Amino acid sequence: MKIEYFGHCFFRVVFGKTSVLFDPFINTDLSGKHMKRLVNCAVKEDEVGKSDVVVISNDNFDHLDSKALRFFAKRDNCVVVAHDSALDKLDVAPHLKKPVRVNDSFSLRGVNFRVLPAHCPGCFYPLSFIASKDGESVFFSGKTALM
Repeated sequence: MKIEYFGHCFFRVVFGKTSVLFDPFINTDLSGKHMKRLVNCAVKEDEVGKSDVVVISNDNFDHLDSKALRFFAKRDNCVVVAHDSALDKLDVAPHLKKPVRVNDSFSLRGVNFRVLPAHCPGCFYPLSFIASKDGESVFFSGKTALM
């Protein structure tokens, strides 16, 4: 397993030849938002290798980069995994959307996933994930916050 961190919440985990992206946040157009991104993403969309699955933890703009997701889905034919509240915001072909809820377990493109809750009061349905293949696992906490 290889883990790469690209900034903010964006990770890539490679299990053998299967690549899973977690919360890609690449584009910095925050027009209309009341905040500014201080550190740009370490990569541009076309610099990220082929992705097989993209996992989205919540529907907030800094975890749901619709422009990047549209790019990856079109280029790689990857499946986007998220709660319906996030998937509904995406312009991605329906057959490339995998809606999930807490406690779901499934296998996708050779990787096993388990969906767990995350704690983030500012999110509608925050999720965390365990991804595993061939005895190796990674936990992605998604967007979390302390109370």
